[in-house]
Amino acid sequence: MGMFYAYTTICVSDMDKAIAFYRDVLGLEQVGDAIVDDSSERKAYLEQLLGLSDVHCRMAHFKTEGWEERQNLELIQWYSPQPKPLDRQQRSCDTGVHWFGLRSKDVEADYRRLKDQGVRFISPPLERADRPGFKVCFFHDPDGNILILHA
Repeated sequence: MGMFYAYTTICVSDMDKAIAFYRDVLGLEQVGDAIVDDSSERKAYLEQLLGLSDVHCRMAHFKTEGWEERQNLELIQWYSPQPKPLDRQQRSCDTGVHWFGLRSKDVEADYRRLKDQGVRFISPPLERADRPGFKVCFFHDPDGNILILHA
């Protein structure tokens, strides 16, 4: 078909806090940071593309090691229109997009490093019985979004 995965967008409530987490704690490379407001050339484009009016937001872009595209993670903090808050009671099995996966060369070491920096984990690294050596754990970003760290 000619289609392939390009990137994921996560809406955040506090961009500075999110950047500190994704760049400084997780170690992703930040490749962009932009404001879209009345003076931005992208405002009309985003309004038409997303079907929104009075768009005002901040966008930050990141890429992970080994990724050839310009970015593979986009964070957006919306100022207008006013976003609805994340349902903190949403479970991993509820309908919708629920997690963003990160591959690790050493899950145990990254788990300890992130835990020491105050990252909230849902589970410690667990090894899959059907895949010896394949470890995975789930954790939260500052907004409660679920991320996965796996081998």
